Amino acid sequence: MSEDEIAFIESTIKPMEPESEHTLPVSEVSAGGWVFYIGEDAESLGDKCGKWMYFFNDRSFAEKICRQAVEQGVVAESKHSDADDGVCCFYINGDDAAAHQRLIQFFLDNDLIRKKKDGGLYNISFKFDTQTRAGEYGEEFDSHIKLEQFVDLNTGKMLEHPTFQPEDL
Repeated sequence: MSEDEIAFIESTIKPMEPESEHTLPVSEVSAGGWVFYIGEDAESLGDKCGKWMYFFNDRSFAEKICRQAVEQGVVAESKHSDADDGVCCFYINGDDAAAHQRLIQFFLDNDLIRKKKDGGLYNISFKFDTQTRAGEYGEEFDSHIKLEQFVDLNTGKMLEHPTFQPEDL
């Protein structure tokens, strides 16, 4: 190739630019053992608010993934434990089917759902804030929304027709 051809090719190749133009503003607040990432639409979270959770052992990854979820508009708010290991919580309104699908796709894209020995996904649950405030943990916790309503647990693919029905809540 001649120098002119190389120069032409180099002039037509655009360097990858960060997707900062597609990110939403995020406020970061540390309080009570948590680090919160709050988007502009956090006030849209209402009485049906709840969370999908991811347990981490890499704080820098937790910081990145919580911030990214809010910046990309996947969730209105997220938080993680202010520790080297703990839990990330990603907040949406529980009766918003599109928000569940958007967030679960984010979980799948970022490998946030643990896999069983056979390669299938664990059937993780959504937890309403009212359940947390009522002290529902462990065997007392009964989830009304589970991953299997949105995803084939064996293949890890989103269901074409999710079985989640907000009116059943």
